[in-house]
Amino acid sequence: MEVEEDLKKYLKISEKKVEKSLNKCKGLMSINKVEEKDWMEYFKFNSKISSLENFCRYRAAGAFGLYEDGYDDADITTPVIEHFKEKLKNIAEVSDVKVGKEISDDEKYRTFQVFLKGQSTPLYFETDTAISLMGDFGNFMRKILNKNLGKMWTQTYMKAYDLPSSWADYAYEPFKLYYWGKIQSEIKNMFTPKEIECYESFEERAKHTHTIQNMMLVPYGYNSARGFWLKTYKSKKKINDRLDLTMCDFVEMCRDKFMCDKTLQVRLRLKRNKEFATLSTVKFLMKYQNELMPLIPKFNTIEGLLKKNKIINACYKK
Repeated sequence: MEVEEDLKKYLKISEKKVEKSLNKCKGLMSINKVEEKDWMEYFKFNSKISSLENFCRYRAAGAFGLYEDGYDDADITTPVIEHFKEKLKNIAEVSDVKVGKEISDDEKYRTFQVFLKGQSTPLYFETDTAISLMGDFGNFMRKILNKNLGKMWTQTYMKAYDLPSSWADYAYEPFKLYYWGKIQSEIKNMFTPKEIECYESFEERAKHTHTIQNMMLVPYGYNSARGFWLKTYKSKKKINDRLDLTMCDFVEMCRDKFMCDKTLQVRLRLKRNKEFATLSTVKFLMKYQNELMPLIPKFNTIEGLLKKNKIINACYKK
């Protein structure tokens, strides 16, 4: 199986942000007291370690806020932007495409402005990772750690880095992700044969998660919404960055005769540029879904996760 270039290679760690984090107890300072490292080097993409370890380090660096602006997410890297620019310009009804700062100085790097022939009002899209790894891999990790260390396994890294128990839940997220990356080599000792097979399928999947093959466009404001609070329009299933439920949401919106731009804007909780989110963008994506979005089912058990990984991995075979 040929693996495309890992887009995490294009991300850049900010020296200033690392220095700032080293002076914050909710930042790298708490870890650095125990494990002093060259953090600029540690969080760079490293082809000599496993794909899952690279993935955990990437997520930890993002959670600690260590990346430079504009170089902080795999789905806004230059290859992704150029890929979708070309893809859109090859669509016959598209007359022009602008991205990010080409639109305005304060626009997001991931925003695409697309003009259609014969229409004065452009469509607005965002780049996104089509099939997220974090939800499924996090599910797997929690199952393994709960089984082997008990439901209080979070105390392992809290005690190691002397973290207080009074913080809000989100404050522990960077430390959890760092801890997961750190234990990737030793965690295999906890696995049953079936869990080993599942883990290996996650390793294969992680090789493809941040490649061009796994990128897509979504309506403006949809990127963050689908990863946090957004539920499918009619069936009310939490999307959680799932591609199958994303497409389900698109279908349900397009089929509802009462659906309108304002409803979509309210659903996405947009605070700025609300008018950029329109039903027309959803219909455009539906029209070109075969080029963008393979449908993938969801499975929750270890056996199910293995099956899902095999299905997803098969999508990347040439």
